[in-house]
Amino acid sequence: MGEGSKVCVTGGSGYIGSWLINKLLAKGYTVHATLRDLKNESKVGLLKSLPHAEGKLVLFEADIYNPTQFDPAIQGCEYVFHVATPLAHEPGSSQYKDTTEAAVAGTKSIAMSCVRSGTVKRLIYTASVVSAAPLKEDGRDFKDVMDETCWTPLHDSLYLHDPFYKDYIFSKTTSEKHVLSYGNDENGGGLEVVTLPCGLVGGDTLLSTPSTRTVCIAQIVQNERAYKSLKFLEGLLGKIPLVHIDDVCDAHIFCMETPSITGRFLCASSYISLQEMANHYALYYPEFTVKQENEDGERKDIKWSSTKLCEKGFVYKYDAKMILDDCIKCARRMGELYCNCLWCIPICVKIRKMGEGSKVCVTGGSGYIGSWLINKLLAKGYTVHATLRDLKNESKVGLLKSLPHAEGKLVLFEADIYNPTQFDPAIQGCEYVFHVATPLAHEPGSSQYKDTTEAAVAGTKSIAMSCVRSGTVKRLIYTASVVAASPLKEDGSDFKDVMDETCWTPLHDSLEYLFLDVPLYKDYTYSKTLSEKHLLSYGNDENGGGKLEVVTLACGLVGGDCLVSSALSSRLICIAQIVQNEMTYKTLKFLEGLLGKIPLAHIDDVCEAHIFCMESTSVSGRFLCASSYISLQEMANHYARYHPEFNVKQEDEDGQKKDIKWSSTKLCDKGFVYKYDAKMILDDCIKCARRMGEL
Repeated sequence: MGEGSKVCVTGGSGYIGSWLINKLLAKGYTVHATLRDLKNESKVGLLKSLPHAEGKLVLFEADIYNPTQFDPAIQGCEYVFHVATPLAHEPGSSQYKDTTEAAVAGTKSIAMSCVRSGTVKRLIYTASVVSAAPLKEDGRDFKDVMDETCWTPLHDSLYLHDPFYKDYIFSKTTSEKHVLSYGNDENGGGLEVVTLPCGLVGGDTLLSTPSTRTVCIAQIVQNERAYKSLKFLEGLLGKIPLVHIDDVCDAHIFCMETPSITGRFLCASSYISLQEMANHYALYYPEFTVKQENEDGERKDIKWSSTKLCEKGFVYKYDAKMILDDCIKCARRMGELYCNCLWCIPICVKIRKMGEGSKVCVTGGSGYIGSWLINKLLAKGYTVHATLRDLKNESKVGLLKSLPHAEGKLVLFEADIYNPTQFDPAIQGCEYVFHVATPLAHEPGSSQYKDTTEAAVAGTKSIAMSCVRSGTVKRLIYTASVVAASPLKEDGSDFKDVMDETCWTPLHDSLEYLFLDVPLYKDYTYSKTLSEKHLLSYGNDENGGGKLEVVTLACGLVGGDCLVSSALSSRLICIAQIVQNEMTYKTLKFLEGLLGKIPLAHIDDVCEAHIFCMESTSVSGRFLCASSYISLQEMANHYARYHPEFNVKQEDEDGQKKDIKWSSTKLCDKGFVYKYDAKMILDDCIKCARRMGEL
């Protein structure tokens, strides 16, 4: 839909701005995005790492305190989303006395730039419900309903308790009123203007920085400032209007793509009290201590009466429960939540402190598993040495630097598996090494190795030797693959009855048919099998000197969520039956042919298993890592049943059903517990693909 259309998003590195850009790129729009500082590696890198960003995303430096800087970004665009807003006053600004003056001047300048451009048809302004309080004019009581006719009374006497809240209310209210005036011919010269006063925005995030989603979970986290914001919103608005980040951005795009739409539209799918929020958390998350709410005075019986957006045809996808649940899920992923209930406080304190002072290394840090693993390690307090092939890659470097707790805890090193001695500086001084990096395609310019198998084995050997030489590394954990653990009999004529750690894939030329005439499948199978066998030999006295403990985790097909947008991610293979990509589907067929069925593992379980194998007192040897073992037919049945909106590729089951039993319990016998079953893994793959604009 967006092919050929150019749009501008101000405040592109913010919570709403980044999510909006992601969705616009997925729809084919060319996006001009503004940031305050193009030298900020983490913010620039995050945006450049988004799917479809290459060739479609252009970044501009612009600051709301210097509003004329937005002109180049707006020039040539058809639509402008003005999302940027100043939250705190710049004391060094002699131009404006406060955020209100700065916000209004910025909004005015951007509106004028839209008019001057000669190309901008519509300006969509991200307003806030703080400008739509259902308070009566004197502020002593509430109206019966909250809708687009409500405007927050701007009396100094109402907001003396906190200057920040007062500044924010005044700036958002005054700016919105001003920008709406450009929707008439006198000011705007025919410019269409839409304002979207959004409720408290929660759900998922692309960022690592605190945002309004943190306010949504203030009742279960130790953050008094966030909780104070919740109380402020209820006091101002009677209840809390809630909206999911995905609905917010869809609403923005809806207001752009709808042929004729102007004016003010409140944007929230739910309107609930703090008591109702607390009740939700107490009911569905008993592991947390929920802040108790004392409802003072009479219950505020205000009705949410805004239907304007829905009457235009917009449909919200997320209700209050889904918004709050997504906030919890996101906070867990970002390492922001720990249980506060008395029975597990000692455990959680231990989790938080376990990594403090410990240094670990992760090779292949910018990959699917590597980036998720680094995120979890940083959340637990570890100092992480991460390797990347190219430190000049802004998108990969920026993504890792944008992770929570990265500052001061994450050190990046350039190292390539084709030059394995480059890993020495990253490994030096570490106690544990996670070897995740693996070559997927042969480097034709490499005269050192003839193929990926030779490169992978040499790299694995060099990293193991570096661990031994370091004098500090206690344990090496290798990210192996189940392609090395096929339950095929040695001659390849049939399958064994079970699949477990004793299974090793037979490497015979006579089994070429298994690789479906795709050299990558053969190279990957050989390289992972031989590398794992070689690495396990370092767990004995002969090679490892008895000083290095070695663990290999032969992981199943990894799916679920993601931090990276790489097209090579295995989670895309998980949804191959519903996307138009023959190569990923062929990979699924290859895996079933080699393994009998598909071993599945969630990215979060995979990384938890890696950390479990590091933190367990004594563990070594080989462990298969998968929570489910299902056929392609079972996967297709799942998608057909739970996601009927997609055309699912039909499976023809050839021959007899392969009755192989998943018999690996070694990891669970050690105490590891999987959190995700097959349904959860596949559903998370769908959800992530939607978010990344891949479906």
